[in-house]
Amino acid sequence: MINILEIEKLQHAKNYRDFDEIVTLKLFNFETVEEYYIQSSSKDDIEHLKIPSIFFNAENDKLSPVDTVDLSKTFHKNPNVILLLTRWGGHVCWFTGMRPKRWFIEKAVKWVDALEQINSKLDQDKIKIMH
Repeated sequence: MINILEIEKLQHAKNYRDFDEIVTLKLFNFETVEEYYIQSSSKDDIEHLKIPSIFFNAENDKLSPVDTVDLSKTFHKNPNVILLLTRWGGHVCWFTGMRPKRWFIEKAVKWVDALEQINSKLDQDKIKIMH
């Protein structure tokens, strides 16, 4: 549990790393912040994905900084993954319009629809070949 002294430290935290040192390490029994970041990251798994996947990331995302991922190794070598990288957006905060809504949801749905159309076409081609 977090004691009163840690709450005082937390009030002076300047970034996410400070927060993780004060709170996350204790909550999840990690020895160091580096250990937590390594074990919590999915970046080493992305290059092995076999299922088509789309990733959204903003260059100004403080929780998931793009410079911590080797883009050429992680995304460019795996034909099953697509990275949509924006300049701004923070951490999952891509909003648009006068009544702000997140635009990335619509893009993700369109991408899944396109995959469905491709799969449907492939299924039709298989049926034609079998006849």
